[in-house]
Amino acid sequence: MLRLSEIEPAWTNRKKIRHYLGTVRGAHRAIARVFGEAVAETIVELDGPHVQRLEEYGLDLDEFLGSVQVLTIASVSEHNHDAPASVIGHFLTADHPVVREAA
Repeated sequence: MLRLSEIEPAWTNRKKIRHYLGTVRGAHRAIARVFGEAVAETIVELDGPHVQRLEEYGLDLDEFLGSVQVLTIASVSEHNHDAPASVIGHFLTADHPVVREAA
């Protein structure tokens, strides 16, 4: 992509750019992994090691972790309903159009 961009400084610095993107991606994935563990940890205890680790990054999670909800699936529809990619991974309330359509 850098070569196709025809931006000479981008092509000249391609090794540095690849290294930077790899470093950022690795850090992003590591923080996301700890964040996921911190959310799960909040269900059991409010000040576990993952929450403390995120706080070391300077993140104040009190408001967010206070809003974590534990949900139980009460039933599963007999019919299979496809969800659009735009809603995958999001919490959908009962009045969301996708949920209403599936009900």
